[in-house]
Parts: sequence; structure tokens; C-alpha cells
Amino acid sequence: MTKRIIDISTEPLYLSTQGQRLRLRSEHEKVVEVPFDEVQAMLLSHPQSTVTVRTLSDLATNGVATVVCDSTHRPTGIMLPIQSHTSIASRFLAQSSMKLPVRKRLWRQIVQGKLQSQSAALRALHGSDGGIRVLVSKVTSGDRTNVEAQAAVRYWKRIFNDPTFRRDAQGVGVNAALNYGYSVLRASMARAICGAGLHPALGLHHHQRDNPLCLADDLMEPFRPIVDVAVARFRSAGDIPDSLDPPTKRMILNALTSAVRASSELRTPFDIQEEVVHGLVRVIEGESVTMWLPDFDFSVSS
Repeated sequence: MTKRIIDISTEPLYLSTQGQRLRLRSEHEKVVEVPFDEVQAMLLSHPQSTVTVRTLSDLATNGVATVVCDSTHRPTGIMLPIQSHTSIASRFLAQSSMKLPVRKRLWRQIVQGKLQSQSAALRALHGSDGGIRVLVSKVTSGDRTNVEAQAAVRYWKRIFNDPTFRRDAQGVGVNAALNYGYSVLRASMARAICGAGLHPALGLHHHQRDNPLCLADDLMEPFRPIVDVAVARFRSAGDIPDSLDPPTKRMILNALTSAVRASSELRTPFDIQEEVVHGLVRVIEGESVTMWLPDFDFSVSS
């Protein structure tokens, strides 16, 4: 079953619970009901929307990540489920006790996975990866020589066929579309982390004190090109407006809920995220020394 990402930004809605279903009512009395178990994440952007406490509780109970966004669709808060796994206390303890060499080894894997995904994205879009794949073997434990940044210089010059493009977390147009997609990806990854009984703030590499989702930021790195490819293909068909419009958001949400080919299988990004997190759990609990990461093929879609 494909999970839905619900974006509430175009009109004010009243959100309530009806049995085991999320009930969305517009100011014109139009009603839509969605089973809670079909919802992966919910984005609340419209400032006049209303949600009951019972509904927030039901969303969390059903493992839904609820993201509150500002007027530019950037997240200002995320509510995540915290009781979705029976081993949560023991896994928190094991996670917080991970040794630095293990965390560095895992970060090397993640950076390598990100570079492989970037290489796959460029090859699918332009036929050549600009030499990014050859950098994979040069990533050291903890990425001490910052190969990730070296690859980024090559990647951003090529992904949109625009050597002047610069990534800007505060930007408009293409940057705003990327930021929106990454926000959804981040919330989805945080949901998978909580569902596996891990704490999203205890990162492997990211460790800012004011960041409650450090681990999500770590693990989502190889998944970012899913958004990049979707935005690049959408942009090639026409301009992306400075202010995010419904068609752009629908395109991004569709990319994050549709199947992609990873390691020779067609699966949804969230299914793949769950497998990555469970691979991390096996490392944390001493059952494996490496974690599984997907090998994306963006030349094939569902």
C-alpha cells in the first residue's frame, strides 16, 4: 500500500478524527476522509487551519510525522511518534553508546552512498556524472578530506545544466522546490527512525545542539537526489515559479511516494528508508559492521 503525504497549504481546513480516519473539512463543508494507516506524513502550512488534540494524538499513534511549516513552506516544527517500538529504551541506550570509530565508519558509508546517488542522477539526466563516481573510493573514515564537498562542486554545476546555479537554503524558484522536497524527505526519514526505536537527535555526523533531527539529516543524504532528479525533470518542461505553486508541490510529493528503482527493485522511498534504518539498528546492536544503503537507478521509474 502506497502511503500518502498530505499537504495542507492552499485553503484552511478543519482536521478531526472520525473512527480510524483522518477527517478534513473545508470552509465550504467539503469533507474528505483518509484512513490514518494510509498517511505517511502531514504538512500543515495554511495559517488558518485547525486540528484537534485528539487528531494530533491519533496521527502520532499511527506513526504519522506531522510537520508545521511557515508561509514559505519551510518546517518550523515536527511532531514524531515516540511509542511506536517496544525496544525504544534499550535502543536509545545502545544508540547513545556508539563508539566514535563506528560512527565515522558509518558516515563514510553514507557519503559514499550519497556520491553514488548523485552519480546515478547525473548519468540518468545527462549521460555523464562529471567524475563523481571515481570519488567514491577516495572517501575516508569520517570523510576527513571532505570528498562530499568536492563532489558537490561538480554536482551542482551539472544537475540543472546551469554552471551558475548555487544551492541556497533561503532561495526561491529551484532552491525553494529543493528545500520543500528535502523537508518532506527529512520528516519521512525521522518517522522511519522513530518507528525503529531510535532517537532522531542522536546523529552519526551531524551534531548541532539545536537540531532535533541530526540522525535524519545523516541518513537522508543518499536520498536527496530523488528530489533533485524530480525537480530537474520538472524544470526542463518549464519554469519553476519563485513562490512554490500547487503543481510544483504535487510533483515533489509524487516523486517521494512513487516507486523508484533501488538495488534492482522498484520500491517507494519510504520503504527504502525503513530498510536503511533497520540496517543501522543491526550495526548498533552488534549484529553487523556495515549498514545497507540503496543503489539508485534514476533512468527507470515506475
